[in-house]
Amino acid sequence: SQSPQTPSAAMALPRLARHCARARPFSTRQTQLWPETVGVGIHIKDEPGALHRILQIFKENSVNLTSLKNQMSPLPPHLHLFQIHFEGSWEGSGTMEVLRKLKPEVNKIFKLPEPTVPWFPRKVQDIDQFSRSTLDAGTDLESDHPGFNDPAYRERRTVICNNASSFSTGSLIPEVAYTPEENGTWTHVWDQLTALYPRRACREQLAGLKEMQEAGIYARERIPQLQHISDHLKQKTGFTLRPVTGLLSARDFLAALAFRVFFSTQYIRHHSEPMYTPEPDVIHELLGHVPMFTDP
Repeated sequence: SQSPQTPSAAMALPRLARHCARARPFSTRQTQLWPETVGVGIHIKDEPGALHRILQIFKENSVNLTSLKNQMSPLPPHLHLFQIHFEGSWEGSGTMEVLRKLKPEVNKIFKLPEPTVPWFPRKVQDIDQFSRSTLDAGTDLESDHPGFNDPAYRERRTVICNNASSFSTGSLIPEVAYTPEENGTWTHVWDQLTALYPRRACREQLAGLKEMQEAGIYARERIPQLQHISDHLKQKTGFTLRPVTGLLSARDFLAALAFRVFFSTQYIRHHSEPMYTPEPDVIHELLGHVPMFTDP
């Protein structure tokens, strides 16, 4: 889950920054962006037609450009640099011929590193890895968390998080048998927020909440189960839910949304402060985000 910039979320930002600083990525793999390209940097001569002659060399040798970027060198004498990527390989005869013809036409030519991007999911099963890279919350509570000194609450969260961590794409979301106390917290927040929705919420939020109630999924008295919500959304808009043990990085959160997958926590905030949570919980997810996913 990715928390919006609400007052409660803002209070959690300092600790999130600390966790981001020490978090280790789940993968150090790199994906090559253009595996069949060559990149060169050149300082062109300061004279009319210099760039035209360079581009003409590529045309005459039937070499296809994939990108061309101009920038000024940050170092004196601040020459104009051109970064050119083109199809081919360093060992190819076409590349060797282009480089041979370029040399007398430029002041300097040098090899550019191969462009790469960090690993990203190519299929929906790949996002299973995100569950192992949460940044905060889950079973690790900060000392200012309302439930920090409540051992029963912490044990309860551990059980819920352990169940969530076993989930993989295609399996059923583990159900949580919420206690009367947990359902009571949900009801308290429900009453407070639904009283504000007619004046404060957008029509899509109102329509989504009404739809979930009419489908028998949402109710004032009980916390909904993620699997029931996911089944409904999949038929309506193609979105699905999956459980998560804590806060995801923005990159992972948005990458999952690209597959129409929404990561949701299942644990609930501490009952002592029902209108406050320092991190996303099931109330935040299901009342703050999910109704909008019903809108096609």
